[in-house]
Amino acid sequence: MSPGPWRLVWSPEAIEVNVAQATVTAMERGHDVSAIADAMERAERELAVNPAELGESRPHGERVHYVRPLNIRFAVHEDERIVYVLGVVYAPPRFRG
Repeated sequence: MSPGPWRLVWSPEAIEVNVAQATVTAMERGHDVSAIADAMERAERELAVNPAELGESRPHGERVHYVRPLNIRFAVHEDERIVYVLGVVYAPPRFRG
């Protein structure tokens, strides 16, 4: 178990491009834009504790964790106790009718 919180670093692309695009997409679809900020806050809390166990592993040491409505792509740097958020994808649930 992790002895303490991990520090999160969001890449500029994750914030300036991915989150901005997610917000625009949510607005265009008439979705709740505040859900994006809520998901980012939940992701920060979850990634600050034992991030190597969250989500699914991907090649090159990356992981993906779904925090509705966002897929968060990140890398864990054990030595520095840093979680680097590499990218964010807006992925709201699909409604079937």
